[in-house]
Amino acid sequence: MKASIIIPTKDKLTRLRLTLQGLEGQIDNEVEVIIVFDGCHPDMIAEFQRIQFSYIPIYLICKQNVGRAVARNLGIEKATGELVIFLDDDRVPGPDFVQRHIDGHNIPCIVLGERKDSLVTEEEIAQLFDTGTPADKLSFLQSKVVEQGLEKQLPIKPTGKLNWLTFFTGNVSVPRQALQDAGLFDENFKGWGHEDLDLGIRLSREGLVFKKDTSIVSYHLLHDSNFNVAERTRQSLVNLRYMLNKYKYRLPFWILLIFYIKQKLLGLSIHRQVVRSKPANEHVKG
Repeated sequence: MKASIIIPTKDKLTRLRLTLQGLEGQIDNEVEVIIVFDGCHPDMIAEFQRIQFSYIPIYLICKQNVGRAVARNLGIEKATGELVIFLDDDRVPGPDFVQRHIDGHNIPCIVLGERKDSLVTEEEIAQLFDTGTPADKLSFLQSKVVEQGLEKQLPIKPTGKLNWLTFFTGNVSVPRQALQDAGLFDENFKGWGHEDLDLGIRLSREGLVFKKDTSIVSYHLLHDSNFNVAERTRQSLVNLRYMLNKYKYRLPFWILLIFYIKQKLLGLSIHRQVVRSKPANEHVKG
């Protein structure tokens, strides 16, 4: 089965290069890596083009910022694989990441990987790219994992009518045909939040099995925008309002309404201990 890994990016070169480095040794003639530069600064793209990896990524350049939904759709349109693996530009994949995703598709399904939040500084990220073996790098990121995670997870299993609540695009694989049948990402989503849940609703309606595999790990390199709760809450509420209108009075509407009211009153739910653990006077940059 041929696979296409799609990575949208917005000016996160130090993280992106670690993500791509983590894929070395996992890419062969049956796997392609597609990077969508979403309104990135020309200097960032020029610097990226000077980096050499053991494989040659395919890349698309959007001169203007089009947003994550549009960027991923462009990647899907470019993809030639039967399987699409979504990976974020700040997620370092674990060993056998690609093969485990491929192996999980022994039936028509969606395979959901595991996210681990690593609290690392920009200096540590820069040093990590240039030093150590792949095993050393992953060991370091594992040592920096925040065990409770930044975001408070819902106790939802990837079965039943609410399986779409488990669909997040930082580490997930979907048959390309299923994405096309579901209508791809809704490009009306702007800013941060919920374009993946929206697609998850439509994929769930297609009847695909949702499978969780905690052995497929990606290490999320936390950065400043993760801690900007006020701005993330503002963007989240905008997209939740859009979804409430889209799914008015159907089952997702009532779940989303609860999220909207809770976020309106309390903001996004994150673990405050993680915020307090952020290194003093050290920006964890994008």
